[in-house]
Amino acid sequence: MRIIVLTLLFFHSLIAMASDTTVRFEQWGVKQGMSQNSVLFSVQDHRGYLWFATQDGLNRFDGYEFKVFRHSPADSGSISDNLVNTLFVDSKGTLYAGTHGGGLNRYNEQTEQFTHYRHIPEDPHSISNNNVEAIIEDKNGQYWVGTESGLNRFDPDTGRFERFYHDPQDVNSLSSDFISGIATDDDGVLWIGTFGGGLNQFNPKLGRFVRYRFDSSSPGSLSNGRIWSVLLDSKGVLWISTLAPG
Repeated sequence: MRIIVLTLLFFHSLIAMASDTTVRFEQWGVKQGMSQNSVLFSVQDHRGYLWFATQDGLNRFDGYEFKVFRHSPADSGSISDNLVNTLFVDSKGTLYAGTHGGGLNRYNEQTEQFTHYRHIPEDPHSISNNNVEAIIEDKNGQYWVGTESGLNRFDPDTGRFERFYHDPQDVNSLSSDFISGIATDDDGVLWIGTFGGGLNQFNPKLGRFVRYRFDSSSPGSLSNGRIWSVLLDSKGVLWISTLAPG
């Protein structure tokens, strides 16, 4: 497998492109009915709807107008929190929304209500943390949820979570508990980006994590241990976005 590391710098560069084509951008935001202009994540579901995660609610777009889903204390079926970090549509067409503070949500398209999965301190089978950063389904139909404090294997039929944490005494454990991105390959192996601990390779059948870290003495290592996201493309190449080198 080829692994390519992309370094994201906090400035904009201007790229001159020789082209006779004029590219025009149509803008959609609060004026057009969105709940907020800061879009953190977007997906398209099996019906063609576009979903946008924002810092103030979840937005569904049908090509003409937006429908906004916000948390309501008076409605137990509303989304659990207005700050939505990430979205995922599984192989069955079900939408999942990971929030910052409200845990994981599963959307029911018939009722337009949400089922909530929150961290419960006294329940070891609840989600490990309410700040959800990544959601994915592997080739075996297993669901994986990355949070700011641990990786979770999720069973949507039972609502139970199995947690995986960093253990300083175990070199085969996660390198860091802050999960920032997850990708899965055709063999069901997970590639897990962390914010501070580099990259992890995890084969669920073996149950151990292999770590790939930033090493200033090795030019072939990660450019930074603080990873934003990971992506496995159609050719099996793994792309990793990080902070600036060093």
